[in-house]
Order: sequence, then C-alpha cells, then structure tokens
Amino acid sequence: MNQQPSLVCVDDEEQIRKALRRELESWLNRQGWNFHACSGGEEALELLASNSNTAILLSDLKMPGMSGSTLVQMVADRYPEVVTMLLSGYSDVQEISHSIRAGISAFIQKPWDNSSLKAEIARAITLYNIKKQNREYRSYLEEEILWTKRIQNILLENSVDEDIPVLASLTYLPMDSTRCGGDMYWIRRLKNDKFLVALADVSAQGVKGTYFAARLKQIADRIHKNKPALLSSPDHYLSEINNQLYEKNLELPDLLVALQVLVFDINASTLHYANAGHLPFFHISEGEIHSEHLTSPGLGYKPGITYRERLIGLKPGDRIIMHTDGLLKDSNSGVAHNSQSLIKLIPDHKGEDWVNLFIDGVKNTREQRRFWDDVTVIDLQVE
Repeated sequence: MNQQPSLVCVDDEEQIRKALRRELESWLNRQGWNFHACSGGEEALELLASNSNTAILLSDLKMPGMSGSTLVQMVADRYPEVVTMLLSGYSDVQEISHSIRAGISAFIQKPWDNSSLKAEIARAITLYNIKKQNREYRSYLEEEILWTKRIQNILLENSVDEDIPVLASLTYLPMDSTRCGGDMYWIRRLKNDKFLVALADVSAQGVKGTYFAARLKQIADRIHKNKPALLSSPDHYLSEINNQLYEKNLELPDLLVALQVLVFDINASTLHYANAGHLPFFHISEGEIHSEHLTSPGLGYKPGITYRERLIGLKPGDRIIMHTDGLLKDSNSGVAHNSQSLIKLIPDHKGEDWVNLFIDGVKNTREQRRFWDDVTVIDLQVE
C-alpha cells in the first residue's frame, strides 16, 4: 500500500486541473508526494474519506455546488491534520474571511506565478510535517504517561497491608490530563495492634510527580525493612526519611515533598502523628470536627530536621480524614481554598458512600466541577 502523503487539488475547470497537474505532479513526486485532482467538493470529500494519506488540500474558492470556503471548513472539522489552501481569481471578502477562520495556510490568486505557487506549497508541506511530528510526539508522551500510570498502580497495589481494621475507605483520583501524579500512601500493620498510615504529596504532576513519589516510597520501604523500630515514632520516622531523601540529592528546590504520618494504637486508644509540610487532617469525634496540624518543613531540603509529634486520644466511632491538596485547588493558578473551608462540606452521613458524597460536595464548589490536581482521601474509623 502506498503510504506517501498526497496533495489534492480541487477545481471545477478541467483546464485548471490539467495546468496544476502539469506544474506540480512531477515536482511533488520527486519529494515523495502524490498528486490528485478533483472536480468539486463532494468528490474531494469522498477521496479524503478513502485516502488517509491526504495531507494538503488546494481548492478553488468559487465552484458550482459546494464552495471552496465550505469545503475547507468541512475538511478542518473532519480532518484537522490536513493543511488547507485556497486558489481563486475572485476577491470575495466574506468568503475569504470564512476560510481564514477555518485555518487555511495560504490564499493564492489566479492566475498564479509558478514559483510563488510552489513556494506556498513548500511552506504547506513544512507545516504538515510539523503537525505530523507534533501528533507523533503527543502520542509518544501519552503512551509514556500510560506506562507511568501503570507503574504507579503497581506501587499503590503494594502500599496497604491486609487486615487494617481502622481503614474504612481509600480514594485516589489522578488528574484527568496526566492520569498519574505525586500522591502516594502506605498503610502498614505494626506490632501490638499498632498501624501506621502515611500520606505523601509531591508538588508535581504527571511523570515527574510519580517519579519523586516513587522514590519517597522506596526510601520508606527500606526503613520498614531495616529500621522497623522507627515506625512506632512518627517524629523519628519523618526525620529518617528526610535525611535519606536529602542524601539522595534528588534536586528538589522547585518541589515541596510533604508527608503526614499517623500511628494508631488500638489497645491504648491513641493516635500519634507528625507532619512534614503537609495539610491538616480532620478528627471527627462525638459530632465535632477538629482540624489537627503541626507546622513543620517539608522533606529533603536539609538534613537533621527534628519533627514534632503530638498525641491525641481516640473514642469508639471517631473518624480521621486525611487528604492531599488536590481537594483545595480550584484552577491551574494554585490553591484557592484552605482546609477550614472543607469542614462545612463534611457530611453527617456515615454510610459506605460517605467519602464519595464528600468528594462530590467539594467538586461541586470547584471551577468546571473538576479537580485541578490529583486527589487522595483516606477515611479511617475507630471501632
């Protein structure tokens, strides 16, 4: 099958079609292009429908039936990859304006100068090649993002130990445009009915965010294996992660790497937590909502940071809601809300769809009813 790109000329006058073929066909063939000629718009559309290699369409403006301006508009709508040009001996301002809005690359007056005609077509060929390269590069990036998303899914699949009684639900919503990002979590069962819950948020999206979040989890997994005693002390645990992240020299000056660590002690009915640049979490107890937060620097900027730790008591039925900053962003311009604004959106409902109701309530207050960053919400409940 001939995969060479084609230029299609459309003109209702046979002599014009013959003149264009005589002038352009051999010249195009030497460049690896094919030449086709059509007598009207309907014929041209049929050719485009059957020939996926059509790259440039050069049409007369004034033709019986379908005009050239209508044709190029239809081609722009159906085949945006095709470069369109108009050829005419008339100067109909309205028709030309309509064609310009359709995105024609050139308007050539009849009678044409052969060298000028070829120069315009050469520019159209360059434009087509650029558009083709952009499409191929976009396709390549989309495939890379897809594989990055798959890698992130594998990391998240191994992030939650089995039989975590305090975990009611966990929701991760990647950004629509990138499908992957900088949110990461891990939930581990410790000794003596203790459980560690960590929620990380890297201030980057797409592949970059996924990479740094994966490196962070890699460090955490190494600490779990080699220094398990640190997992019961959120402050020491954060300090160790910070030191190891700094030693990796990952060049983080333009990123915030935030991490929140909670350790539940079921027997003592307590919760220890420490924070490294992360947002507050919500503690719901006996119908009241408390915002829990410790102000501390993010991870990886300098070694030797001492993080603070706080202890709170838990009662049966208490709920802990952790979230990343994707819930707060209202546009690409950044954070437009604070955590306190979320409190009034927390529903009283306590059924299985509680988190979905909460997320939908937040989304309804956002521009275009969408999130502008990846979102993670962890719902923890004390039995």
